[in-house]
Amino acid sequence: MNHRLGRRSAEALLSLVLLASGARAADEIAMTCADESIAAAIFVRTRGDQVVADFVHRKGVGYVPLTDDAPTVADLPALAERAKFVQSLGSRWTFRWRRSDCRKTDERLFDCTKADWQTVNGRELKPFSFWSTRSEEQDVHVRWETTRLKLYLLNRTGPPEESVLTFPFPSRSCAAQEDPALMAAFGITDEN
Repeated sequence: MNHRLGRRSAEALLSLVLLASGARAADEIAMTCADESIAAAIFVRTRGDQVVADFVHRKGVGYVPLTDDAPTVADLPALAERAKFVQSLGSRWTFRWRRSDCRKTDERLFDCTKADWQTVNGRELKPFSFWSTRSEEQDVHVRWETTRLKLYLLNRTGPPEESVLTFPFPSRSCAAQEDPALMAAFGITDEN
């Protein structure tokens, strides 16, 4: 976790990855991931020329994962800074990307980049990149698949100046579609 990719380097790398991947402009992106054990949900949907993502944490942001790797004692100051930042966002966040800046390679793998600056609970943030990954792990007893939704935020009102937040869900807790009943249960409407 002690490595940092500069903003320009990250933008250049992301552009190269998108070009190399052959991903196509998104016809429509829809994904619902919800995990009742932490009372968190992420709702992704296409609305006109935008892709909208709502992040809801019903038990509060104390359950938002702060890292996706194996942190060390040397990482504790950065994790404390990130925790303070996440707490300042509150328990509900909404971000928007231009549909033309989103791509998908299959029903459950997508990315959105280059959003405009947006305000969340008084913080000026640029959700520079939002993407999904899938991975499979296996031990001698069981095999499982994890879907991760990752959000790379630039922060004008830092610190920190940038953060990557990773939200892991058991893949069975994610569907490549909208779930209107679950959205209603979490208080999500298109007016949010």
